Amino acid sequence: TMVDVGLHDGRELLLARAHGVKVVGFEAHPYNCEHTRMMLDNQTKCHAFIRDSPERWQLDPSTGKLWNSKAKGPNRTLVNPPPFCKDQEWLLALALKHGPKGNAHLELHDPIIHCTAASDTKGTAELYIGRDGAPTSASNLHTPVNKASQKITVSTMPISLLVHSHVDIFKIDAQGHEHHILLGAEDLVKSHGVDYFILEFAPRMLEAAGFEATKT
Repeated sequence: TMVDVGLHDGRELLLARAHGVKVVGFEAHPYNCEHTRMMLDNQTKCHAFIRDSPERWQLDPSTGKLWNSKAKGPNRTLVNPPPFCKDQEWLLALALKHGPKGNAHLELHDPIIHCTAASDTKGTAELYIGRDGAPTSASNLHTPVNKASQKITVSTMPISLLVHSHVDIFKIDAQGHEHHILLGAEDLVKSHGVDYFILEFAPRMLEAAGFEATKT
């Protein structure tokens, strides 16, 4: 199981899922959360397209296009994947590599997506996002992203209240909110354990959140 805090555009979650990993995701930015759900839906459709196709597809890595490996000579025509496979070339490559007869039989687990800010308390907080509300990795729970930032209210939730099993990988990319997230995951770590943590270290963002950022 992977816990992914700070989904942003969802690429880490999608990649983990394409490898058969069960994922629990947290994202405070409403647009990013909906974008990730859309990409998950596309991934499911793309996987089904490869799995159920009677053709023996292979992927041209240089173009991202598909071709039928049964076809020979001039009939070996490259074709674009369906629209829902856009930006899913790595899924196609994995599925085609591991699937019998060139098709996909990898199991895709349905991830659990929480459109909330992981933190140390259950409640609400103010999230600063870009003025247009578009997807951005620069949303922040502590300080305005830039002069054009707008502020929205989001829910907060300790991860320990939502995850109740051992975690293999715990990834956090939260623009300075990491300390609060770890406090909210303390019971999870003590009760069930975490094998690996992957954290962003951004000193200025940690200091803006009220913490002293030092390297050891």
